[in-house]
Amino acid sequence: MHCERELIARGVAMPLPHRVAWYRSGLTATSSLLVLRAEDGTPLAACAIGRFPSRALPGYYIWRVERLMWRLGEQITARAFDAIVEMARRDGRVLRVVVELCDRNAEARNQNSRVLAASGFERARVPRTYAETIAIDLDAPLDSVFATLQRSARRNVRSTTKSGLAVKTIEDARHASRMNQLLEETMARTGGVHTPVDWRSVIRLSKSEPSLSRLVGLFHGDDADECSLLAFAWGCNHGEYVTYDLAASTRQVPVRVPLAYALAWDIISWAHGNSAQWFDFGGVTRGQLGDDDPLGGISDFKRFFSDTVVSVGEDWIFEPSRMRSAVAGAVSAGASLVRRVRNVG
Repeated sequence: MHCERELIARGVAMPLPHRVAWYRSGLTATSSLLVLRAEDGTPLAACAIGRFPSRALPGYYIWRVERLMWRLGEQITARAFDAIVEMARRDGRVLRVVVELCDRNAEARNQNSRVLAASGFERARVPRTYAETIAIDLDAPLDSVFATLQRSARRNVRSTTKSGLAVKTIEDARHASRMNQLLEETMARTGGVHTPVDWRSVIRLSKSEPSLSRLVGLFHGDDADECSLLAFAWGCNHGEYVTYDLAASTRQVPVRVPLAYALAWDIISWAHGNSAQWFDFGGVTRGQLGDDDPLGGISDFKRFFSDTVVSVGEDWIFEPSRMRSAVAGAVSAGASLVRRVRNVG
């Protein structure tokens, strides 16, 4: 905690997965904190290395560094990545190490990519994170930021309150199951795989650290019971920027009004109020509604807020043992085949 406060005081960005609050919320698996220090002991940067159990090989683990945004010299970065590689090699239960770069600064991201490659990492062919996103710069007054939205987006934000709907923070854990229902419904529309989220931990984090996490719902009327929750959105503060992390909605609505606009604007306003430099809309695809792209409609929605597309993400992978990784891959492929056969049957 002392190291984190010192880094933030010195202006070093600490993405949320590397903060103590994230670990204490219960949203991460066991993790280790790697701190990079100068010769005099001054902390220069830090990152959390999450330790996630492998579903393919019980007893083995995936190490994951999420949203890494280091802006350091190549030498100290190389020592850090080499140290991660050496730790993974010494631990015989590590299947792979995944470093997820997430940085709008192309020069810093490219430098980290070069150093990762030199340390034995390979760029992932199928990344878990998004490569591009819609960005909204937040350096102007909030009214000016709102004016940059397309007219239809501004109209849809305003129309919410006129339709008897209300945006409220979600603070009651009883909404957790309803939120997973909404998420499952949304994933079914886009062809995604629904993985239940520990919303109770998200609610706990948002209540204890309201400047780091914001969870808001769109409710029908004044009643805040489970059934009246029609949509939700979750924003995460990563210091320099805020992400539109997860959102979902139902199509079973009592009024004809777009549900997502007011929630997105709430998160953007929260980001602006917490001095974020820019807003990351959580990824965007090149498709649009009517294309083969199942996320085209969602990307269209995001483009109503901004037409600025920036490159931000890359995934890099290191495998301490090719043999262990091959076995895990074979087991995973076999399990997928069994699931497809069962679904066909």
